[in-house]
Amino acid sequence: IQNTWYHQDTSIQVFYKNSQGCDSLHTIELRFYPKVQNTIDSISICKGDSILINGNWYYGSSQIQQNFSNQFGCDSIKQTQILLRPGPEPVDLSFYFCQGDSVEIENIWYHSDASFTDRKSSLFSCDTVINYRAITYDDVYVDLGQDITLNQGEAFILNPSHSSNVIGYKWYPSEGLSCTDCSSPEITATHDITYYLEVSDQNGCTSLDSITIRVNEIKSDI
Repeated sequence: IQNTWYHQDTSIQVFYKNSQGCDSLHTIELRFYPKVQNTIDSISICKGDSILINGNWYYGSSQIQQNFSNQFGCDSIKQTQILLRPGPEPVDLSFYFCQGDSVEIENIWYHSDASFTDRKSSLFSCDTVINYRAITYDDVYVDLGQDITLNQGEAFILNPSHSSNVIGYKWYPSEGLSCTDCSSPEITATHDITYYLEVSDQNGCTSLDSITIRVNEIKSDI
């Protein structure tokens, strides 16, 4: 006003003189609206998430500035800081099971090889990404062959075929066997009997087979 800048409330008197030389007094009361404070908001998002601000999607760290005017025409600035919160590293979990068995993962039963990804949410941190895998061990098998017939008192070696990953043997019943934890026991035929062989691998997977021995009874000619 009259080449002077004013920045706060004040009262100014300005004197005027008309063409007849009469004076007049003009009083100006300056009143400033309250200052509009600038605002700064901080928003944290997790890696892989996004946020919508003013019609735009933001996926990482950013700084946004918006200008506003109130009803009196006073300007204000709003700054929004988007911070990318560090999230945990992905976790890989593998579940192994034997052929013919199953495994439960996240309340679902799996009977064969499978893989999927899941997220574990937390109220106070970013989601944890978990990569699940269901893996079946190599198959374990054993075959004792066809049932056989022997003469009473005749000796015979049981020689089963089985997968190469077999490391354990369990024969039962033990009657007439030369061993119960070997691969090829010798038997002596005395009467009809059924033998069972359970084989196992290093993972504890098992397979079972059986063979029946029929005995021809030798009768004396006397």
